[in-house]
Amino acid sequence: MPILKPALVATTAIGLFSVTTAAWSQSGTATATVHDPMIYDAVVLPTPQEVQSELNTVGDRLRSDERASFYSPTAESDYLDAERDFKFGQYDHATDAAEAAAASLPDIPNWKSTTGQKN
Repeated sequence: MPILKPALVATTAIGLFSVTTAAWSQSGTATATVHDPMIYDAVVLPTPQEVQSELNTVGDRLRSDERASFYSPTAESDYLDAERDFKFGQYDHATDAAEAAAASLPDIPNWKSTTGQKN
């Protein structure tokens, strides 16, 4: 029995030392991460007036192309998406959709060519 008591004390001491060492090292890293500054990804959103102006421009181009017998379902769909997003206050999505609609419209209607001849 005389060996059992020192072995129990040694095992207990080693166990407590390993637990306190692990807890001490974790608390040091936890306090270091608490003080790290958070980095935000800032995005500049367009104003409602900017989006409305772009919607008006794209809408005018879409209507003039339709009057010129040109129909683009992609442009019209993107334009309607832009109007819907604008009404819901999602100005960044509305701007993206309006730009997509403008990109779907040709610079020259299908009834004109660059040389002035009809297709």
